Amino acid sequence: MTVEAEFIPVLEEASRIFKETEPQEDFTLLGFVERLNRPLGSEKGEVSIRAIIDEKPRTVHVELANPEYEVALQAHRDVRPISFVGELIKEGRSYQLKNPRHVRGLTVEEEE
Repeated sequence: MTVEAEFIPVLEEASRIFKETEPQEDFTLLGFVERLNRPLGSEKGEVSIRAIIDEKPRTVHVELANPEYEVALQAHRDVRPISFVGELIKEGRSYQLKNPRHVRGLTVEEEE
């Protein structure tokens, strides 16, 4: 099978889009808590993390339940970075980290 030259740019663009939207498993997210949102009485809340992804500052949305939400809350209060491991997904122009685990607020020694 031969692909005509005129179709090569179309295939390259399709490949780029596919790679861009493909989930990244076991992605380590390191950043600062930008926003916290947990409805009153709810077990879960959404945390927005400002991090560098693909060499650019991005906001990543992460849904957390207790006690992980409390870790994010304390990191925000202390203005300390926080780290997660999960599945990074790009949806349109936004990013989400699914199945977050190993949620930790970092100490001064770990930042260096």
